[in-house]
Amino acid sequence: MSSLTVAQISALTTTAIKNLSATDIASLSKTQTSALTVTEIGALSGTQLSALSTGQMTGLTTTQIGALRPDQITFSPAQFSVLVAAQVRAFGTDEIGALTATQISGFTATEIGALTTDQLGALDTTQIAALTTTQIKGLTPLAIAALTTSQLGALTETQVAALTSPQVRNLTTTAIASLTLGQFGALTATQISMLSTTGIGGLTTSEMAALTTAQLSGLAATGIAALTTTQLGALDTGQVAALTTTQVKGLTATEMAALTTTQLGALTATHVAALTIAGIGGLTAAEIAALTTTQVSALGATGIGALTTTQFGALNTTQIAALTTTQVTGLTPLAIGALSMSQLGALTETQVAALTSPQVRNLTTTAIASLTLSQFGALTATQISMLSTTGIGGLTTSEMAALTTAQLGGLAATGIAALTTTQLGALDTGQVAALTATQVKGLTATEMAALTTTQLGALTATHVAALSTAAVSGLTPAEIAVLTTTQVGALGATGIGALSATQFGALNTTQIAALTTTQLKGLTTLAIGALTTSQLGALTETQVAALTSPQVRNLTTTAIASLTLGQFGALTATQISMLSTIGIGGLTTTEIAALTTAQLGGLAATGIAALTTTQLGALDTAQVASPRPRWRL
Repeated sequence: MSSLTVAQISALTTTAIKNLSATDIASLSKTQTSALTVTEIGALSGTQLSALSTGQMTGLTTTQIGALRPDQITFSPAQFSVLVAAQVRAFGTDEIGALTATQISGFTATEIGALTTDQLGALDTTQIAALTTTQIKGLTPLAIAALTTSQLGALTETQVAALTSPQVRNLTTTAIASLTLGQFGALTATQISMLSTTGIGGLTTSEMAALTTAQLSGLAATGIAALTTTQLGALDTGQVAALTTTQVKGLTATEMAALTTTQLGALTATHVAALTIAGIGGLTAAEIAALTTTQVSALGATGIGALTTTQFGALNTTQIAALTTTQVTGLTPLAIGALSMSQLGALTETQVAALTSPQVRNLTTTAIASLTLSQFGALTATQISMLSTTGIGGLTTSEMAALTTAQLGGLAATGIAALTTTQLGALDTGQVAALTATQVKGLTATEMAALTTTQLGALTATHVAALSTAAVSGLTPAEIAVLTTTQVGALGATGIGALSATQFGALNTTQIAALTTTQLKGLTTLAIGALTTSQLGALTETQVAALTSPQVRNLTTTAIASLTLGQFGALTATQISMLSTIGIGGLTTTEIAALTTAQLGGLAATGIAALTTTQLGALDTAQVASPRPRWRL
């Protein structure tokens, strides 16, 4: 046989081919084997074909292989092992389907990888189960994706565990969902990590529940984020507790909202601290209320600050009291403004003292009014200074009465001006005395009018000197009457000058006598004109001598007539010259008789002309003999 030419080989009849012995077949060269026609190949029996050497096998053309029938495929594993990819792909699906497990074992990983999807689909479950782990690894990702659910179901746990990362990544959702729990349990953490987000979507709730701690660790943050709420809901507390902080960071707002309170309770402080702002944003009111104080603390300042007003409103009093001062300062002003009365009441003194300026400014009047005296006492002067005028309006009389000197110092002049008369009335004398000059400047006319005489008495000279003219104008006659001479003196010329005629009329004789000459000069002409005779009588000679020309001109006849001789004698010639003709008419004969030569000189010719005959008659010869030219009528 070995001497036959290629042409002679090709010319052999089917009868001649069938009569060839195994020895004859084995003696054919590779070239002679390749020369066999399709008809000749079809005439060979399985026994004859099994006699082909591995060398002859490599010489078979794809046409020859494609002509083989299933009954002819009796090749040994060794014969199959030498085939190249093109030869493997030349087998028909019927031939592939007819292969025994032993024959399939001869395929190398490369040969297995060369199988087309149609050829692979022809393999039955027994053949699939017979594949070695090396052969399994030889399958292309596309081939893996083409496996039917029955073929996938035939894979042993060992085979599943041998799947490569690219193969696992190419598993379809249907494929993943069809895995038995035994097969799924065989997947390693590395393989789980290779699942695509689409693949992850194929995980059934049974598979999710079956995930071991090791397998669960294979899910990256993106994998966790890809889970549906139904899948996430299948995890038990042990699995939730086994999540890493990196995985927890992958939880979305939707996933967080879907967690059961039991699952939420399985999250450790470390887990909670790892949650993203988006994740925290998904917490429902029910979940917020179920958080332990340890979990609440683990949210940190950033986490607490990210809570919406609705979420923050779900925190119970125990949770509120557990907040750290850092967390409290992390709250937005809006969150502070949304605190319920029970939540506010749960704040500790330390927490209250930690409130920032913007937070304090956002406290509502109701919130401020609801503070306990202990909480209120924890507010610093700086915090008090940050209260808005609306907030100040919420201070109760109890809180006002409880203000310490330091806290009171935090109220600016505008804050003092914002107090109601009821609030101001709650201050005791010690608190009033502790007010600064700047604060006193903030007192309004209405507030001044509402001060009790006791409170008024607590104002020092410095306080009184700091009062605005508007505030001074608010003093009632009753308040004016109780001012000490020191307080009256502290009003200064501007303060005394700001008094209305009614207010000035309320000054008693002691207060009048205490006025400085500067203050006296600051009185309006109307105030001078409104002086009662008793007030006039209280003026000292020095005070009288200090009266200005307009003030003297405005003295009534009654006022002039009521002057004592000591007071009258204190009038200067200039002041006498300022007396109106009506005022001159008020001079008593006693006062006329007491006129000094200097004073007489102050009377102008019109003044002399205004004297009555009775007044003239009171002049003595010395006065008449005065050399002043004004006497020349």
